[in-house]
Amino acid sequence: MRKSICCFKKESFISITLLLLTFSFSTTYAGDVKKGFKLLNTGVYNEAIQNFYDELKSSPENVAANYGLAKIFKAKDFKRYNLDSAFLFAQRAFVKTPLNPDDKESKKYLEFGVRDFTVQELYNTIQKEAFDNANKTNTIEAYNHFIATYKDKAFVKQSTEKRNTLAFDAAKKVNTAEAIKVFMTDYPESIETAKASLLYEELLYKSVTADGKTESYKKYMEQYPKGTYYNEAKTNFEQRGFETILKENKLDAYVRFEKSYPNHPQIGRVQDSIYVFITKEGEADLFKHFIRFYPQNRNIFQAWKELYAVETIHDTPEEHGNFLKTNTNFPFKSDAEQNLERAKIEYKVFNRDDKSGYINAADGTELIPIQYTEANDFVNGLAVVAMDECSDKCNYYYINKKGDTAFAGIFNYAGDFVDGRAVVGFGNCDEDSCKYGVIDKRGKFVIPAIYDEVDDVSEGFYAAARNEKFGYLDKKGRLAVAFNYLDARGIKEGKGAVKTDSGWIFIDTTGTQVIERKFAKTSSFANGLCAVTLNDSTWGYINNSGNWAILPSYAETGDFDKGFAVVAIRERDKKNKNIFVYQRYKIDISGKVIEKLTAPVIAKTKRKKKK
Repeated sequence: MRKSICCFKKESFISITLLLLTFSFSTTYAGDVKKGFKLLNTGVYNEAIQNFYDELKSSPENVAANYGLAKIFKAKDFKRYNLDSAFLFAQRAFVKTPLNPDDKESKKYLEFGVRDFTVQELYNTIQKEAFDNANKTNTIEAYNHFIATYKDKAFVKQSTEKRNTLAFDAAKKVNTAEAIKVFMTDYPESIETAKASLLYEELLYKSVTADGKTESYKKYMEQYPKGTYYNEAKTNFEQRGFETILKENKLDAYVRFEKSYPNHPQIGRVQDSIYVFITKEGEADLFKHFIRFYPQNRNIFQAWKELYAVETIHDTPEEHGNFLKTNTNFPFKSDAEQNLERAKIEYKVFNRDDKSGYINAADGTELIPIQYTEANDFVNGLAVVAMDECSDKCNYYYINKKGDTAFAGIFNYAGDFVDGRAVVGFGNCDEDSCKYGVIDKRGKFVIPAIYDEVDDVSEGFYAAARNEKFGYLDKKGRLAVAFNYLDARGIKEGKGAVKTDSGWIFIDTTGTQVIERKFAKTSSFANGLCAVTLNDSTWGYINNSGNWAILPSYAETGDFDKGFAVVAIRERDKKNKNIFVYQRYKIDISGKVIEKLTAPVIAKTKRKKKK
């Protein structure tokens, strides 16, 4: 395309040069401009040319002679009609305008109709006609010739735009990155350059990655790191390179991939998969194994944090101290040392002016400023607090012993942590329109908040409800016992009390009924005994076989703790035989009364309502 421009410039130069040479070999004599115009007007063009040319030999800047020659070469009945030649002479005349009205020569020009207006009109008309001719031809070469020859800015601009459009269309027909690149090099100022650039990037990407192979995408990324399609190439490279191990989805496959492609763009995801595969059960030994054998994995610090969290789950001084002793290379040693000191302190809720904070139970010094509308005891190193009064819903979050928010998350119900897990809920939890789940001490959901009810963990299981039916989940949120029951209590001593249409029964963690008898109401097993009632009136205790260990004779019962339980017997008041009182006694596992109590009447065991 650049050759086209050069050729037309050369041809135009040759045409005009030959014309002047023709004149130069003609017989020379003094030109007669007046005669020249007379001959021009009568169509005797060759003699008129000679007169004008002779005048130019002696006076090259003669406006009238140049004007006359321009008119001749523009005349379509002239055999040597040539707009390029016409424009050459018209331009020579045009550059002398405006004419000086006091100049004698200029006054003479008026006799031939040569004045500023006619010169400028001829100059413009010739260019308009040349532009129209280029439009009719409508080729890159025609527009290139016009651009190289003529001066009208508007026409040159239009010709340039039309030329560029044709050139871009021609390059698109070739449809190769090389052709588009040549276009952008030849026509850098084209308005199509932006489109061309996008098309070039697309065609370049397609040409390099035409075979769809992993290495081709890698080649594109290496050769064109700033290419428009770099991210797409990266995505395809990752997908192709990932296909095999994703299909296998095995630890060995990820380990092999990491060794083979240590600089692969997806190596981080591979390392994440290795980390998840090894530590997914969340056991301390698994984190230790990972730390030992995968020290370069990007999850190494996370593994240390997870190990620390698992081994200090209850936030006791013993746990923190033992961890520091056995893990001398722990990367967050200073944090652990500070946590150890805090674990030695008993944090006590302190209230003043309807606000709460925390003080040291030993000396009363303030530990966390009084600022909360509600504050609860620290359990497992975290405490539930609220900054605002409850309206339709309560908004709770967890803090650590530094007083910092433990993790992001606002909950409408927030339970205490038990063995590093806490039940949380979203919704109007006071109106039983709440959804519950379980989080760990990082605020990560280990059981999603999709259940109508979830009790605190008990022996590794959660009594939970969904769609108004109860069952059990294990500590990882997997269904252990199907949701088939009207109610359920926590697993205690391997057994859970569940309610059926015909009464309460006991099942094990597989859902198998382990005691044949059914009960009107029941508590949970403790110290090998469980308080039950057959008639919803008189309570006694059964053993693990379902046999009566203590015959039913109590109005109220409590669970056994360390071999003792508190019960209540309905008795007549000694002073007023018409009044019945609930006398409380402390008994042992044989039912023997150890002590008569005078404290307030105990309440029956009930499901804790979430607030």
